[in-house]
Amino acid sequence: MEKSKSQSYYHWVIVACGVILLICNAGSSNLLGTAMPFIREKAGLNYSQVSFLQTTRSTAYMVGTVISAMVYDKITLRMGCMVGFILAISGGLLYGSGNSFPVFIAAATLMGMGNGLGGAMPAAVLMKRWFDKRLGFVQGIVAAGSSITGLVFTVPFAMLCRSSGVFSAYRTVEIVVAVGAVIFFVLARNFPEEKGLLRYGEGEEEDPSEAEKTAKKKAPRKSSFGPVKPMSKADNAMLYFMVACISVMTMCGWNYFTVAATGVGYENVFVASISTLYSFVSLMARPAYGAASDRFGNIRATYVVFALIIAGHICLGLMNGTSMVFIVAAGVLLGCSAMSPNQVGLPIWTSALKGDKEYTKSLKNMKSFFSFVSLFMMPIAGMVADRFGGYRPVFFFISALSIVPPIIITYLYSRYVPKSTVEEKGVLQA
Repeated sequence: MEKSKSQSYYHWVIVACGVILLICNAGSSNLLGTAMPFIREKAGLNYSQVSFLQTTRSTAYMVGTVISAMVYDKITLRMGCMVGFILAISGGLLYGSGNSFPVFIAAATLMGMGNGLGGAMPAAVLMKRWFDKRLGFVQGIVAAGSSITGLVFTVPFAMLCRSSGVFSAYRTVEIVVAVGAVIFFVLARNFPEEKGLLRYGEGEEEDPSEAEKTAKKKAPRKSSFGPVKPMSKADNAMLYFMVACISVMTMCGWNYFTVAATGVGYENVFVASISTLYSFVSLMARPAYGAASDRFGNIRATYVVFALIIAGHICLGLMNGTSMVFIVAAGVLLGCSAMSPNQVGLPIWTSALKGDKEYTKSLKNMKSFFSFVSLFMMPIAGMVADRFGGYRPVFFFISALSIVPPIIITYLYSRYVPKSTVEEKGVLQA
């Protein structure tokens, strides 16, 4: 096999396309957190209604994710993502022009559907289609896309919301999203075969001389990567319980940072600057998590990530409106970790525990279940915040809950991932 066909520059063009999906769909969707204090003030919403907007977005995201595979089969992944772009742009403009709770609900629905059809799910599938090796690293790079949006737009977006209104801010963002949609449409391809290529690294054998040099440090690469046996019903249920824990951690944690921080007295633009700090750190941290999983094994990388998640949510719970220590620490710690289990971990775990044949279906099911759990938990988080006057109890609960996922993934890897693959440093190189 020609090496050029399995290591072409166009593989990295596809990575850029995945980044565009996360910047434009997932990233712009996450700006709702920054807009929420302004929307809340504009429409007079309470914490429960704010939570319900997030719940509506998650419901629509779940629906978009559930139907995504069917849509991609009918019109291809590339065209399905274009539908996602159109829905996301419509939702953003409606957020900006809305004046009532029902209009915001409609906007959240459109944005969530767009995110489900054209965000993290298709980006992960696209990387799996194009990459045989270095999958963890490229999933991390792609996941960093939403951080780029936060890094570039959060503070200007908050300043525009304050000076010119929410509509002006969202209009600016959606112009960028529209440009991204055009670039994606021009460059993206559904499969490497469309460009006469193989998956990155497909069919390559390790140089024997290099293998001899590293034999003591690294086990030989495997020709394929996947579970040693089908997962039992009990263990599959355990896997989905882990997804549920990650859903609560992700959707009820940092998503409410802006509302929680302004609620205890921090100024809006300062809070937006902490969100930018979060985005800057996560821009580097998500690829680092993927690369660490490739190099040292996912289990070790996962332990580090969840330790940071626990510490970060404790800092969120300790925010008091005056101290800089806890709010800055929360931004840094959660920037290093908060979205990694969802955006990078789930694709890696799905590949390891389900294998190539079940990858797309299993990832879709887990992403859908992720959103389904958030439907119930996000309103509960809002009600707890209304009852206690803030999100502090929610953040402390998440800290305790975050102990569970690394324990479960360690157990599942011990049962279903080949021991030689777990021990080798490049856990996803195959």
